[in-house]
Amino acid sequence: MKTTILITGLSMMLFPVLAHPAARSAGSTVRQINVTDFGARPNDGKDDSKAISRAIDFCKSKPGLTLYFPYGQYDLKSAKALAAWQNMITSAIPGKERWMGPPPKGLEGWPADKNVVLKIEDCSDLIIDGNGSLLMVHGLCQPFKIVNCNNLVVRNFRIDYIQPPNMTAKIIGLGEKYIDVEVLDNVPVKGGEPFIALQMYDSATRLPTSTETFAGVKSTELIGPKRLRLNMTNDDRGSGFPHRLTVGNLLVMRQILGGYEPVEINDGDRILLENIAIYAGAGMGIVGIGVRDLTLKQVKIMPEPGTSRLMSITADGTHFIGCRGTVILENCTIMGEGDDHLNLHGQYHFISKIISKRKIEARIGTLSGMGMWNDSWVRGWTSAPGTGESVEFCEKENLNIMGSAKIDSVEFNNETGKSIITFDRDIPENLREEHILQVTEQVPALRVSNCSFGFGRARGLLITTRDAIVENCTFDRVGGSPIFVCCEVDWLETPAPANIKIRNNTFINCGYAVANEGAAITVLFKQGKKVAGWIKNLEINDNILSGDIKAGILAKQADGLLIRNNVFKGFKEAIITAECKNVTIENNFTGGGKIKYE
Repeated sequence: MKTTILITGLSMMLFPVLAHPAARSAGSTVRQINVTDFGARPNDGKDDSKAISRAIDFCKSKPGLTLYFPYGQYDLKSAKALAAWQNMITSAIPGKERWMGPPPKGLEGWPADKNVVLKIEDCSDLIIDGNGSLLMVHGLCQPFKIVNCNNLVVRNFRIDYIQPPNMTAKIIGLGEKYIDVEVLDNVPVKGGEPFIALQMYDSATRLPTSTETFAGVKSTELIGPKRLRLNMTNDDRGSGFPHRLTVGNLLVMRQILGGYEPVEINDGDRILLENIAIYAGAGMGIVGIGVRDLTLKQVKIMPEPGTSRLMSITADGTHFIGCRGTVILENCTIMGEGDDHLNLHGQYHFISKIISKRKIEARIGTLSGMGMWNDSWVRGWTSAPGTGESVEFCEKENLNIMGSAKIDSVEFNNETGKSIITFDRDIPENLREEHILQVTEQVPALRVSNCSFGFGRARGLLITTRDAIVENCTFDRVGGSPIFVCCEVDWLETPAPANIKIRNNTFINCGYAVANEGAAITVLFKQGKKVAGWIKNLEINDNILSGDIKAGILAKQADGLLIRNNVFKGFKEAIITAECKNVTIENNFTGGGKIKYE
């Protein structure tokens, strides 16, 4: 028997559901509301963003609801988003990226206003069920922003763009300072479109190559139907690029690199994204900042099936900053993105002033010139330290730990990126300004299982945490190193990794494009003073690795390394270790490849 309750004119149906355990206990009764009750209409081609926003706002004060979407296409046509897109394609002049000089108008990178369309804020015990519906995005915007929600489930949606922020083209002509292309995508081509990045793809394999350039296009002009001439700048990025290309191959042309991520999640806890497909986006596919316990289940980030597209989103597939608890990926597929598949890291704070034995002033940022606070991408993606959380004090040159403490109180200034932090004990006597601290709770555990990664431009998983398991995954033709266990001192985003298990995975012909560290599995303290034993306790077991790059496994500066029961095919050197200690290598089938100790 169905029971209907009328609340402010809306039909709400009571029924039992089995949902995400973080959001519901099994067998609990929840109430369902229909997005069409708020004015959304699938398949009519009209803007549904305001109606969907009204439905989300209604749910905010009523925990325990399910917001249901009847199947169909819902169009998101924010006026600001349409204006931003028009500004980008008509006013912007391609030029240098942020870290290489002043950015051009319209391509400043991470914007202060991301034109958020659907903001889900301060919601608890909420399920948003798309029932397989397509959210069609128009313009330059951020479709989803989730802020400070608890026990939230977003499931059964597809996200695509009426005009993605990249084009796929065939190279039809080359000159000393120009490239002629035929655009293959079903998008308008008018001439004058700006492109910030170009990458050649092999036309036979449809895989990215290592041939790319950034900020090398001076202007574009229409030379025929769906045909563009890219006029190149007078430097190696521009005029030095055409001779590296081949007529007949494919070219992916990105109009923007980042800033308008399809899904951004800030703070909150117990968030589940389930059965979500993202086919395009201006930036990273899914970003989590400061979230506790974030799960991605059956998430797909990939070019839309059945189209000519080679690239999905224009930057990382997933990116997690200062999260807490555990980040989980289960049965996900991530491919075709413009940068790494997954990047997970913390955030260091530079000590700017020592106020007393137990109090300091610190600022968020990376090394000078790369990600200071006035860069909007740092400012916009920040998780502030929390009272009661633990910190480690470190030397910035090599991340050696100098001591630890707990935070008694913190005052964080979002305008400056500075914190006044009081600790529960005296700070180390040798602590100085420009030493750094890491909030250890902001380095979450990572669990990746039964996922598929491939066909991306750069690396697979950047593992920079102290508790990670990657198992039963397939890495098929990942452009760079499929797994990179690293401690990148230049970015100062991560502590020394430890307690990493990589097991029962399959690696197929990876490492052919950019960001290739020379091995399918790379363990490397990347920059700064070399400290043997910095990366601790790694187990690499029962994997199958095939390819023809430098090595199957390359490990440097590891303390406690177990490599067991792996099968290698095609590598000249199956395993390379250097400056490691406490190493055990046993029962591996190397396929004729050498085991090399340096």
